[in-house]
Amino acid sequence: SHNPPLSPPPSHLPASQSFGEEPGPQMRRVSTTFATHAMSIEQLLGLCAHCPDPVERRNACAYICNLSANVEQQEEIRRRGGIQILVNMVAATPASAATAEVLDAAACALQNLTNGNSADQNKLAVVAADGINVLVRLLTEQTAAATSTKQAIARTLRSLSFQSNEIKLKIAQQGGVLALVNVIANPHDTPAAKACAAACLRSLSFISPPEQKQARFGESGCIALMIQLLMDQSATHEAQESAAGTLQNLSVSHYAQEYMIKGNGISTLVRILDRPQTTRKTKEAVALVLCNISVDNAHRDSIVRAGCLGQILHLMDTQPPSEMMGYLLGVLRYCCQCDSGRSELRRQDGVRRVVALLCTPECTPMQQEHATALLMVLAQRPELKNFLAAQHAIDAFVHLLGHPQLLHVHEAAAVGLFFLCQQHTENKLKVADLRGIHALVSAVSAPGCTQKAQNTISAMFQSLSVEEELERQLAIDGALPVLLKLLQDGSEQTREYAAGALQNISVNSENVDELFEHDGIGVLRTVLLACSNPNTLECVAAILQNMTVEEPELRAEVAEFEAIVPVVCCGLRRTTQHETLEALCCTLQSLSVIPALHKHIVANDGIKMLLSLLETSTLPQAITEPAALTLLHLSSKKVGFLQLAQDPKATEVINRFCAAHALAPSTRANLQKMTAKLQTAKQGCRLAGISGEPQLLGRTNTMSPSHLRLNRPTPGLRRIGTMASPTMRKAKTFRRHQSSPRLAKKSASP
Repeated sequence: SHNPPLSPPPSHLPASQSFGEEPGPQMRRVSTTFATHAMSIEQLLGLCAHCPDPVERRNACAYICNLSANVEQQEEIRRRGGIQILVNMVAATPASAATAEVLDAAACALQNLTNGNSADQNKLAVVAADGINVLVRLLTEQTAAATSTKQAIARTLRSLSFQSNEIKLKIAQQGGVLALVNVIANPHDTPAAKACAAACLRSLSFISPPEQKQARFGESGCIALMIQLLMDQSATHEAQESAAGTLQNLSVSHYAQEYMIKGNGISTLVRILDRPQTTRKTKEAVALVLCNISVDNAHRDSIVRAGCLGQILHLMDTQPPSEMMGYLLGVLRYCCQCDSGRSELRRQDGVRRVVALLCTPECTPMQQEHATALLMVLAQRPELKNFLAAQHAIDAFVHLLGHPQLLHVHEAAAVGLFFLCQQHTENKLKVADLRGIHALVSAVSAPGCTQKAQNTISAMFQSLSVEEELERQLAIDGALPVLLKLLQDGSEQTREYAAGALQNISVNSENVDELFEHDGIGVLRTVLLACSNPNTLECVAAILQNMTVEEPELRAEVAEFEAIVPVVCCGLRRTTQHETLEALCCTLQSLSVIPALHKHIVANDGIKMLLSLLETSTLPQAITEPAALTLLHLSSKKVGFLQLAQDPKATEVINRFCAAHALAPSTRANLQKMTAKLQTAKQGCRLAGISGEPQLLGRTNTMSPSHLRLNRPTPGLRRIGTMASPTMRKAKTFRRHQSSPRLAKKSASP
């Protein structure tokens, strides 16, 4: 069976998303009491490098720091070798309380220099001066370095690493991650210093490739420390936001996720979301951490066992719509793909709550996306179809499809609806009762409708069209012109589904009238000429047969059927597929009942093609018998008889066909009479003096319905739907129609 390549639409924000980086701290200035206003940059740098007086060195360094806050002065400082002087100054100054001010000023100056317009050149200069090694070594001296110095160094490392993957790797390789972790873990360091260290870790965690997250952060104790920092009552909001951002960046790595689920990591993260003092930014980052973890199938059971789903549903009831709730719905979406998650969701009455959220005007786009995908995943389970229908999931899908502004969820809603209606008549009828057909028409007609959504909706139309009760309803609700457009302009798979739906609804005679009104013949001709998909061609041929199956000779609109003749002949000329040939031959048999169409069939080489089919011994009788009966019809009028009589092989081909097949006695007798007349004509009794192709008969006078009824039909003529002729061709219940579209899970990559 064929599965349409369907998948949920792209997320408003991807599930596995990194927190990213924020620019480094703003330019900083330090106070100075040294009268340096008359000194040049060169003189100040000389004092920093050679002055033995620590106070003068500190003041000179402070003035350099203040000058470096001006980006216009940074170029001059670097050109004069200021970066190397500052790095050497930090390396040569022993860490102590007495030297803290000098180190603070030097570190602040380096921070400013790496945070300006010429930051890239300055960063390279710091790296070339071995600045990373010097700063990390000083940060590691926990007992000697003052907490203010650590704070300044953390800021400098953060500014240095901003948007530079290479520098981040160097900092991590030289022990920077462990040094920053030690600052946060040190009970003697101030909350401000810890906040600076956490902000630097967040920047370092935004590193690629992901393997570097494993190598540098997994064994350092960083992950457990970040979770602990989130629960620390004394931590600043900035520190907790940085901790949450670090976890978010790391959570795209499977290796890091393993550390997060150890112990009570999952339940701790969920508890953070319910704390009133937690900031919005922290909550959103923590929610996305949980969403990233839930993307990995191996971790979903752990999330469910930690009681996460119940807590998330509680938050849905108590928290207003927000980005955080959108991410938490993503957790539900992924966890419901495992058995334990589905069971817990049902136990917690989660489906009803999700459906209720979807139908509220306050529901955000991200919430709509994840909630719709959640219901779509559940709809894949055959045992949940009745349950989901009882929980009004069909109502929710129809509601979403009926709003053109909700294009981002149309594809998932259509897939979910398809699953719920698959081999389920009651659900299909419920879709129609809820004006679901109208909603599908609206969704597929929207300007931004994606190809995947078109594919799914056309499959849904085909699924609905299998039900006899809905054949006419589909046309009433506007599906017929939409299906014709999809058949003409859609993708190959969309065309196949649209053709199947049209085949089913063309069984209804009122729908056939609408097909003529909407130039259905022109569309079918275009498809027959351009399409190579055998399934689509078979359906198109069946549509043509259905359009002519119900006593076409009673119609006054003969011109409509004149347009069908070249289409059918074109199909006979192109295709070799047996099912398609059978439908086309049956269609031509129906058309040949109308005498006014004989000249059109002859003009389009109909007789030659029919004789060619009879001559092919490998074709089944389901194809050749309608072809023979069509020839019998055509021979009843002069134009057809003349064409047959001038074909040297016609009599032999028809006689061979009669000998090779078991035919009804009346059919065999009529065919034998026809060949006898043809044989007599060939002997010259009636064709004396006639040579070349026979001329087409001129149009008769305006034909009344009584003429079209053929009051004196030629013996042996068969109309489609009577006696042994082919009857209405209801579309088969193709296995591909009943197959579930294959869902593609969202990638867990950043």
